[in-house]
Amino acid sequence: MKISFRTIRRFALIIFLTIILSGASVLSYIRVPRIWLCGILGVLGLFYLKSGITIRLHTSKLWMMWIAFLFITIMFSYVPGNTLKAAIIYLCFFLLAFLNYNEEDMLFLIKIIRICCIIFALSILISVLIPNLFTDYFPFLIATNTNVIRTEISEGIYSGLAGEKSNAAFYMNIAIALELAMFNLYKKLKIKNYIYIAIYIIALMLTGKRTLLFVSFLVIGLAIKLFNIKSKPAKIFLGSLVAVPIGLLVLGFIPQAQIVIKRIIQYSSDTTYNGRKLFWDFCLYMFRNRWLIGYGYDTFNEVFGDIVHYIYDGALWNMYAHNIYYELLAETGVVGFTIFVAAAAYLMVKSIKCFKGKLVTDIQKFFLFFSIAIQMIFLVYGVTGNVIYAHYELGFYFAAFIIYKTVVLKLYKDGIINSVSKF
Repeated sequence: MKISFRTIRRFALIIFLTIILSGASVLSYIRVPRIWLCGILGVLGLFYLKSGITIRLHTSKLWMMWIAFLFITIMFSYVPGNTLKAAIIYLCFFLLAFLNYNEEDMLFLIKIIRICCIIFALSILISVLIPNLFTDYFPFLIATNTNVIRTEISEGIYSGLAGEKSNAAFYMNIAIALELAMFNLYKKLKIKNYIYIAIYIIALMLTGKRTLLFVSFLVIGLAIKLFNIKSKPAKIFLGSLVAVPIGLLVLGFIPQAQIVIKRIIQYSSDTTYNGRKLFWDFCLYMFRNRWLIGYGYDTFNEVFGDIVHYIYDGALWNMYAHNIYYELLAETGVVGFTIFVAAAAYLMVKSIKCFKGKLVTDIQKFFLFFSIAIQMIFLVYGVTGNVIYAHYELGFYFAAFIIYKTVVLKLYKDGIINSVSKF
């Protein structure tokens, strides 16, 4: 029986979805082999389906430079195995883009993301009512140690099915961005969109994640800016999506959600940036020692452990520097840092330029806003998070690239742009 190209693309997207929506749930098990499978399917797209036009995108060329850099620096890496594994993962995610998707495929991808985000949000809210739901009744759904979850719940922090507070908060930002993107389809937001956004903000507050709460404000601001919403009533209404839920929670309707306010107050008086300054200073130490190409991608934990011997929870620190920009300087030096930032900046600028195009359809604007929002969430959260080292978050970033690339190739196919090399 002959397998259609559509079936191959859908199979690839389903595998990809199990990666980016895994968080710290049971789906996180054997995640890396699934990433490898995505790479294999991408090779199929590159050679068998002859989708090499993707290489002609400037964004693709920049990411190819980044991946080539990672492979070259394996021989100079402090931990060659870590750098090799990371290079392969980047390559696999990148190759996935070579399966030439259409708008129907992207709608399928986004529909599943939306359904799962709703489930994640509801699981967080249910956890408030039944705190021991996932620790006592459904522990097999979560990959995180149940003792860690119990500790977080005792502090008023909830993550639901996402299995960890950072994962949960990240998904809530993705969910908010997706609801806002629907403005492009209807030229307004429907009541249900407002309700979903309010639910996501409440769920986000219950995770206690300060930076990602701030990022959600930026996503809403991005929507106001890109959608060219000039009327004061509309701005006030969108602003209330944040203000009303926060106001209600602080007044005591859901006292547990006040944890994020308490953590913001605590953070404001913390000159060590919640203890992260130690890691950032060490990144600069690593950078000064090997400023050109660094110690090798994904080596911070080992270098930090060997030199500082920093013990956390009974073991050497293994949770990265909590700032991808400092860590990229330390691990990849000036060369790697420049390539990565150039690739990320170029993708963002071109995505926004494409979004503002006069001949771009409403559904293409829907796709592009979602892509731009994912990029912003990823890059801003990278200031305090480890987004390039969390496979599901890195996968979401490449989802943003795939969505952007799908729109650009459709515009090229329709004759709206005469060369993809401009993008």
